[in-house]
Amino acid sequence: MERNDLLNALNGSSGIEEQARRAIEDGDDFEIWPRAVAKSEILTIYSRRLRLLSKNGQPSVGFAEAIESIRSFPEDRLRIGYVDDRPRGGYYFQLFLSPEDSVIVACFGVQESIRERWKSR
Repeated sequence: MERNDLLNALNGSSGIEEQARRAIEDGDDFEIWPRAVAKSEILTIYSRRLRLLSKNGQPSVGFAEAIESIRSFPEDRLRIGYVDDRPRGGYYFQLFLSPEDSVIVACFGVQESIRERWKSR
């Protein structure tokens, strides 16, 4: 997926999508994996990650809402990608797209944990 294609897909009204869009516009790294993944796998993995983030107190935005959006999406497969705004102090945005890439189904952001910040110093 090209940068302009992702910008066009990130046209939702959520503040998280707007933040991810600004990061793309500012030239941050991104990638969309070519293979679609089963929705059931995504829900299992990311539900577990949400519990761990909550337990560890790692800052995130829109995580629970993203899981609900994925759960209610009518198709069985999704593509996964990211936008990485952490080098500028922002979020690592996890993106979930319809299999044909035209629709952002869900988006959430996770900041570095305190432990990760200390490791990078």
